[in-house]
Amino acid sequence: MSTKFNQKYKWSKTLHNLFKTLFIALPLVAIYSLALNKFTVPSNNRDWTDESKTLSTAEFATSTVKIDNIKNFEYLNGDEHQYKVNHYSDSFQYDKVKDIWLFQNDFIEPLGAHTFLTFEFEDGKYLSASAEIRKEKGESYDPYNGLFHHYEMQYVLVSEKDILTLRAGLRQPPVFMYKLKLNRNEKINLFIDVIKRANQLALSPEFYNTYDNACTSNINRHLNAMLDKDKKPGRSWKIVFPKYSDQFFYNKGLIDTGLTFSEIKQSSLVNQKVKDAMQLKLSNSDFSRFIRQSYEKTTQG
Repeated sequence: MSTKFNQKYKWSKTLHNLFKTLFIALPLVAIYSLALNKFTVPSNNRDWTDESKTLSTAEFATSTVKIDNIKNFEYLNGDEHQYKVNHYSDSFQYDKVKDIWLFQNDFIEPLGAHTFLTFEFEDGKYLSASAEIRKEKGESYDPYNGLFHHYEMQYVLVSEKDILTLRAGLRQPPVFMYKLKLNRNEKINLFIDVIKRANQLALSPEFYNTYDNACTSNINRHLNAMLDKDKKPGRSWKIVFPKYSDQFFYNKGLIDTGLTFSEIKQSSLVNQKVKDAMQLKLSNSDFSRFIRQSYEKTTQG
């Protein structure tokens, strides 16, 4: 046989074996998933870690929402494992949402990232919302385990200083900050929808799922539900593999910038700004203002 024929035969055999494996494996995965749905039940009563123990809850009034148990940990000695547990309560005028910011925390892995939102208000308040696994003691995140009811889901309502100190200041992977391009009603509706979802999870637990109930899939679901019809982003594989989600939202016109994507990606890195803010020991609101000082100047073309 010729070398060309041998190579073609080798690839044909490889593809045959791959499809044979998928033919056997996919039905088993489907059966396993059905069994999980039938025989496993999510719970809010487990031996949670400190950061997952206390869920935020919200109470809506005519024009405000009061949120209890906003996470606000103080990290000690530059170590994410040494911290003082803090929570606070605050009220927000939901019709005074000024801007909404998307953060993307890229992982070392080629496809992985964590995304979350920060709501900025006209009175200078900031509130971050992060859809995450609710960790039990001894657990760590694994995307494969996340496919099979291994974790419960939580919405962490948290001070921006807390979540950025942890993810951009004390950890190494890059964190990028983007302003979303939304109108006033979209901002208000998006905020209300996110807070209602946090409340829902506090009352009725759900399982996290890497494919369709994770950080970015929830953000995308909120956007599809609350944005005007001509701005709904739809679905994409880049939501399932969120390292590319910022590019997806940029291509959909939802990131507020006059730059190319590569330019905005480079200029939106916030790790060093967060480290500088940490050194200054700023209050929560001053911390958030500090990291945005040069945003308009560097991201508007």
